[in-house]
Amino acid sequence: MRDDRGNVGQAALSTSVVLILLLAACNSTPTAPTPPIVVTPCQVSFTLQQSSIPSAGGTGTVTVSTQSQCGWTAASDVPWISGFTPSSGIGNGDVRFNVTANADDGARQGDIIVNETRFRVTQAGASCDVQLSPTNQSAPAAGMTGSIAVATGSSCAWSATSNVGWLTVMSDPSTTGEGTVQFTVAANPLSMPRTGFIAIGNQLFTVTQDAK
Repeated sequence: MRDDRGNVGQAALSTSVVLILLLAACNSTPTAPTPPIVVTPCQVSFTLQQSSIPSAGGTGTVTVSTQSQCGWTAASDVPWISGFTPSSGIGNGDVRFNVTANADDGARQGDIIVNETRFRVTQAGASCDVQLSPTNQSAPAAGMTGSIAVATGSSCAWSATSNVGWLTVMSDPSTTGEGTVQFTVAANPLSMPRTGFIAIGNQLFTVTQDAK
């Protein structure tokens, strides 16, 4: 008759091992799943110390705000805003830029672009005040001819008009931008000095003539 006691013992041992493994699995603490890594997209904002620039031009500053790991570049869509220093960076930073003088009498606009964010800059038009050189003239009694250099904005129109008959504007009385006014002073037949004016833009050119 076969002795099955050995087989019975092995079966009992296997059953015990399975029970131990099952109990260990039931008593173990489950491991929490690793949360996914969320990447925040870079968001760039910036401010200008001044968004309105005088006609004479100058410099300005852009303050860039973004996350510390985010890169950016600064540029403009118009040639008269340039010289960005620095032109690129990472994280927060200040950027200086240059604006050239506006020679036209009309205002102009352009955008500063940091990545895809735009900020509008407005520059005032040139003043159409004129500057004269010289600003006055002393003339002898016998008369003379002379000229006046006129400086103003390139798109500024002006005219030259005399207030007396003996002081004559010889050149084109109306023009735009810089120019020259030619004039003639007739001989003075009077025994006293006399004074006349040529109005040029918003300025007066004074001529004082000696007596005969």
